[in-house]
Amino acid sequence: MIAVLDSGIFMNISHIPAFPYKMYAMPTKCLLELESLSSTSAFVQFREMNTVNVLDPDSSAINAVSNAAKKLGEKSLSEADLHLIALAHQFSPDCILLTDDYAVQNVAKFLN
Repeated sequence: MIAVLDSGIFMNISHIPAFPYKMYAMPTKCLLELESLSSTSAFVQFREMNTVNVLDPDSSAINAVSNAAKKLGEKSLSEADLHLIALAHQFSPDCILLTDDYAVQNVAKFLN
């Protein structure tokens, strides 16, 4: 199973969470959201302990997510959020999306 990581996992944390997955993926747009030294350090530390692939979703997955967000009337999603959901959608059903963002969760749930 692949775990798709939101940048929020690495923000405002005092320790690196332990997740039991074999592979992790994160969209480039989410990686670029790690602006603080602490969040960047947390990501680097996590990446030293795990295989994290920084990937970009296919345009067809991004289009599917954009259409789902429009159907739900979800207007608060950033481009990074769209890419995050699209990457998870691309790996579905062998994927878990790790995020604390309710808007992201709602659109992802709608797609799956």
